[in-house]
Amino acid sequence: MLRSPPTPRALLALALLGGLVAFEPSRLAASPAAPSDPLPGVTLPWAANAAIGTLVDAPVVSVVGSAIRLDGQPVGDAAHILSTRRMMRVDGQFQALNARREAWKAAHAGGAPFSGEIVLAIGDDTPAVLVKSVFQTAAFAGYPNVSFLVRAYPQGALGRLRVDAQVPGPPTGDGHGGLSEGQIRAVVKSHEGALRACYESEARNDPSLRGGVTTSWDIDVHGAVANAKIIAETLNSPRVEGCIVRQIASWSFPASDTPTNIGSFPFRFGVGN
Repeated sequence: MLRSPPTPRALLALALLGGLVAFEPSRLAASPAAPSDPLPGVTLPWAANAAIGTLVDAPVVSVVGSAIRLDGQPVGDAAHILSTRRMMRVDGQFQALNARREAWKAAHAGGAPFSGEIVLAIGDDTPAVLVKSVFQTAAFAGYPNVSFLVRAYPQGALGRLRVDAQVPGPPTGDGHGGLSEGQIRAVVKSHEGALRACYESEARNDPSLRGGVTTSWDIDVHGAVANAKIIAETLNSPRVEGCIVRQIASWSFPASDTPTNIGSFPFRFGVGN
């Protein structure tokens, strides 16, 4: 919680993968004075409850405009994400982080477990879809322990705000005659093999392929599926996405008194190993 009440327009609430992070934009006159930000072109957000003076040995991903950098080196361009306003995996970022993770594991075989720590330096005016894409890409590359580089409110000192990656939970029935969560889970589970085959058919040609897709679909009273689609993805594989949509469209659910809407159902592939 901010220590002094901000004006309504001074408080920027960023909904991120199921969490809520409150930022006080540093460019507003109501914010306390602070030294210049450490990364050119990045105006860091302000945040209460930030950890001050605690450093971690972790890679830093920064976003300046559409340029995405890992420890200062270009690893991606977000122009397509910004133009389509669709969350997706940043391939260059994913590949660079994955390579770094594998190199660390090879160098520390039998030693301490990989921490999965990463720091994101992202300006307070960066569109949420880009923040989410960079955040989710880091998680799928094996870095789920995310901290944002921020200005601690009200001191103005550099700090870190921890926001661990989360995956949206499973859908539930609507409570008014639609299918129950258990009924939905049972059908999805019975088709996991076919969905895995969609992924594995492409992963054989691209061993680095990993990520996730978030799907949605409708179920009519007879149990037939309609409007199956991908609403977000970090897998960045149109073939796998198309296969998953076709599979979901072919499923048959139990009949119910009223239609059921599956607003958000995530699937992850090649993650966690």
